[in-house]
Amino acid sequence: MKKIPSLTFKAFFGHLVLFGVLFGAYFLSINKFVEIFVRHKVKKEITQWIPDITTAGNISAMIELTRIKAESYSSMQIISHQDQVLFDSTWRQNHRQQRPVWEKSRSMLTSARVPFEYADAIFEIVVFFDHKAVPLSINDIRIIYIGGGAFFSLLFFVLSLMMLTFFSRPINVLFKAVNDYHNGKIKTLPEVDATGRHEAAVFARALNDLNQEITDLKEKLTNEKQRASCVIESLSEGVIIVDCELNVTYANMKGAKLLGTPKLQLVGKDFREIKTKRPSEALPKCQELAKAAVQNHALLTDSFTVGEENKVHLDIIAVPIGNLQGVALIIQDNSTHHKILTMGKEFIANASHELRTPITIIKGFAEMLHDLPEISESMLEDITDKIVRNCHRMSALVKNLLVLADLDNLPQACLEERDLLVILENCQHQLHTLHPEVQITIDSPKDAFIVNVDSALIDLAIMNLLENAVKYSSAPANITLKISEADDDYIAYISDKGMGIPEQDLDHIFDRFYTVSKSHSRKLGGAGLGLSIVRNIIEKHEGSLDVQSSFGKGTTFIITLPKARAVALL
Repeated sequence: MKKIPSLTFKAFFGHLVLFGVLFGAYFLSINKFVEIFVRHKVKKEITQWIPDITTAGNISAMIELTRIKAESYSSMQIISHQDQVLFDSTWRQNHRQQRPVWEKSRSMLTSARVPFEYADAIFEIVVFFDHKAVPLSINDIRIIYIGGGAFFSLLFFVLSLMMLTFFSRPINVLFKAVNDYHNGKIKTLPEVDATGRHEAAVFARALNDLNQEITDLKEKLTNEKQRASCVIESLSEGVIIVDCELNVTYANMKGAKLLGTPKLQLVGKDFREIKTKRPSEALPKCQELAKAAVQNHALLTDSFTVGEENKVHLDIIAVPIGNLQGVALIIQDNSTHHKILTMGKEFIANASHELRTPITIIKGFAEMLHDLPEISESMLEDITDKIVRNCHRMSALVKNLLVLADLDNLPQACLEERDLLVILENCQHQLHTLHPEVQITIDSPKDAFIVNVDSALIDLAIMNLLENAVKYSSAPANITLKISEADDDYIAYISDKGMGIPEQDLDHIFDRFYTVSKSHSRKLGGAGLGLSIVRNIIEKHEGSLDVQSSFGKGTTFIITLPKARAVALL
C-alpha cells in the first residue's frame, strides 16, 4: 500500500514551494516595482513645478515654463480640460516624422500624468520617460527592495495561512465534532467526511467506524436494558436495587407499591432517608435489611406480616451484587399463597361440616331403627324419608364437589357453536318440567346468538341459576330471561323477583360454601357450591358472571360470553 504523506511533510513541502514561487516572482517583478517607484517620484517632481508655472501671465507663457522644466524627459504633453493637446514636445521635435511613428516610440516609455488648475481651468501635464534611465539614489533603491520584500513577505504570510487552513480544515472538522460531543452539545457523533487519502480522511474513517460500533453497542445495551427492565417490571416480586452507599439505583413498580412510595421518589435517593406519607411497616424492615446486607456483604432474609384486617405476607431477600457494588432487595408478596392455604383449610372444614351433618342425621335415625325394632309405620315412613332426603343431600354435595374438582383440572373441552337463545329456551323447558308453576319469559331482539360453548357445562350453569331463582322466590316464581349484544360479546340476563341478596353478601356469594341464609339454605338443601360452580364454568368459556341485587326486590345474574370464534377453555 502506498504510504500517505504526513500533514507535517505536506505543510513543509507546501511552504517550500510557496517560498520558491514567491522568491522567483519577487525578482521577476522587481522591474515593475522600479517603474512604479520612478513614476511616483516623477509625479512628485512635477507637482513641485505647479506653483511656478501657474504664475505665468498667459497660457503660452505657462506652456513655455512647463517645456523648460520638462526638458530632461523624453516627451511632454499639456492637455486642456477639453482633452485638447495644447502642447506636444515630441511633435515639435519630430514634426517631419509621421504621427504613428511617434506614438509607437512613446508607447515603449513610462508615463506620468499630473493635473493642475490654471486660470479657473483644469489642465494636465503628461510626461513620457524611460524609467530605467532615471537616476536613483541608494536610499531609493533601498526603499524599492525593502518595499517589494515587505509586500512579498506579507503575501507569503497570507498564502501560508490559507494553505495551513486548507490542510487543517479536516482536522478542525473532526475536532469540532468530537469537542461538541464531549461537551454534550450533540448526543451522537455526526458522520465526518472521509473522502480523500490524507491523514484526516484516514482518521475520519477510523472515527466513523468507531462511532458506528459505539452506536451499535449503545443501541444493543439500550435494548438489553429495556428488555431487562420489562422483565423486572413484569415480575410479581418487588425489586429495589441500592449501591454500596445505600442510594437507590433502580426500583420496579411492584417494589414501589409494596413500600408505599412513588417510584420517582425512590430512584436516586438515599434509601435510609426515604419516608412515606402513610405509615408503612415494610419500608423500615427493608431499610434495616439493606443496611445489614451492605455492611456484612451477605445474603439475608426476613418475613413479616403487614396490616390487621387485610393482612399482607411479605418475604424479603437481600442479595449482594458483585464485589461491594450494592444490594438487590427482592420483596415477595405471599399473600395469595397464604390465602390459598387458608381457603384450602376452610374448604376442607366446610366440606367436612356439610357432609358430617347428613351423616350424623342418617346415623341417628339408623340407630333409632336399630334400637326400636317395633316402630309404627308412620314413624318408619318419616324416618326413612329423612334418611333418603339426607342421602340425596350428600349425593348432591359430592356431585358438586366432583364438578368443582373437574372444573379446576379441566382439559380443553369439546366446544361447539350453539345459539344462546336456543340454550335458554331448552333450560326454560327443563325448568317447566321440574316446576310447572314457574312463570318464565324470554326477551330477545333477534333470533340467533351464536357462541362457542361446552353444551353440558353451559346447560348446568344456567339451570343452576334458574333453580336458585325458584328456590329463593315465593311461589309461583317469576323469572325473566333477556339477551343483548355488545361489541364482541353476547350478554344474558337472568332476573327474578325473589328475596334478593343483602348488600354485605354480594362480594362473597361466589365463594365456595358461602350461603346468605344458613337456615334457609339448609332447609332447601343448599351447600353454597352452586354459584361457585356457575362462575367457574363461565370463566372457563372466557366469559364473566356478575350480579345485581336489591334485598327484598329480586336478583339479576349477568352472563357475558364471547361471540363464536376460536375459543379454548383455560
